[in-house]
Amino acid sequence: VRPSDDAIREELNADDRYGDHKFGGEEVLYAQDAMPHVSLRFADVIGPRDGTGRFVTYYAWIKFHGLKSVPNIAVPKDITEATSITYVEDAAQSILLAMDESNRDGWNASYNIACEEVFNVTSQIISIGHLIGNHKISPSKIRDLDLHVYPSVTKGPIEVTQAKNILGFLPTPQEVALSRTIRWYDEWYKNNGEFRKEVVEELISILDEMNDYDSD
Repeated sequence: VRPSDDAIREELNADDRYGDHKFGGEEVLYAQDAMPHVSLRFADVIGPRDGTGRFVTYYAWIKFHGLKSVPNIAVPKDITEATSITYVEDAAQSILLAMDESNRDGWNASYNIACEEVFNVTSQIISIGHLIGNHKISPSKIRDLDLHVYPSVTKGPIEVTQAKNILGFLPTPQEVALSRTIRWYDEWYKNNGEFRKEVVEELISILDEMNDYDSD
């Protein structure tokens, strides 16, 4: 819900134009009566075939962490720690539920879709390290670091109770989502030469970014 105060509303819009535009799309749908609709609000999506390149950054950095030339994994000092993630299979599940005729009483509404657990960026980097087999991960927090992967959604964790109660949404436990994602990345790394090349290129870009930061 947008605030009624115009000044506050514009301040929030200026701070998050992406969210403003998403709200604007929903408002267009709510303003018309001709077409039933459902708006699904995802957090950062993780899972196989992630096209954003976010997860592969941490995957590459953690996988080769400990090699002499690879710096300690780091996050910005002012990072938003508490956020949410959406597992890609849950995104697909929610789309099918939203289109299901038996859920028509839940149409013309908006729903948050994510894992129920809070995604704490620093602690989950450590968890990803354990899943990959690297148990010596201890992320540093660095002031003014431009290398920022998660979260792209910075307003805190989202609540999915309404999607569960009305659509029948069943969120995947976060640890399961991370484990399945890592397993897919490991298999893809082992069996796909193009992906191995992508991981190495991502690692090189991380090294370049960190070297640039050190030289500043």
